[in-house]
Amino acid sequence: MPTLKPSFNLPISISEIVLTKRYMPEIRNLSLSIIKKGREQAAAYRSIERWHKVVYAKSAKGGDLFW
Repeated sequence: MPTLKPSFNLPISISEIVLTKRYMPEIRNLSLSIIKKGREQAAAYRSIERWHKVVYAKSAKGGDLFW
């Protein structure tokens, strides 16, 4: 009877499992921090886009750009 091989790589040793569990919170926190920074940058970009739309709309109408 043939043996089934897993389709993923298993850790080589118990020490790797221990290290993974030990550093998992730090890895998760770092991932969340990167995601948060990305969201902040995206929000800032959208804010700048909105501001540009207002400025361009005023300039197209011949309005004063510096209010």
